[in-house]
Amino acid sequence: MKRFVFGLVMLASSFGMAGDELKVMGRDYVYSCGYFSAMVGDYDVTFEDTTLPWGTKVTLIYGWDVEYWNHPPKYKSWSYREEKEMKSIAPYKWAVSLETQLHGRTSNEYKQALDLVVKLEIPGRPAPVYYNGGTKWGYFQTEVGNTSKAPCVDRDKKKPEMYQRLLKVVNKD
Repeated sequence: MKRFVFGLVMLASSFGMAGDELKVMGRDYVYSCGYFSAMVGDYDVTFEDTTLPWGTKVTLIYGWDVEYWNHPPKYKSWSYREEKEMKSIAPYKWAVSLETQLHGRTSNEYKQALDLVVKLEIPGRPAPVYYNGGTKWGYFQTEVGNTSKAPCVDRDKKKPEMYQRLLKVVNKD
């Protein structure tokens, strides 16, 4: 029975199940209730791993899936790719905050998803390790803003509450 359970755990990890290690809390909103208002997104990304040794450097690599409203529309993954060092907020836990304009009033592009990989630089290891969903070029992804559902904050300036975003694994080999 132990072998069976161990086998299931290994199978799940090889398929890159998004566990509790990586979490994204976020909110999407517009500043004005008027027509064609810019939409903004705020996201807090946390990573937790109690197996990492002290001194590990944790970096978030992220980009955006963008739809360009042309005729015909075009899509591009990993646009505006950046790296941000995550700060330690508790033992074995790191965090970083992201804020972006998802869609501007006069822009023909719309950010639809946030793509994520965590780079770990572990003391004593010559090369970084990537927490990316378990495949060579895999990554995590969460959908972002929807202009028809994003609340506007122009009247009371109170931003909506953050909520946990669903992460999916995108497997690429």
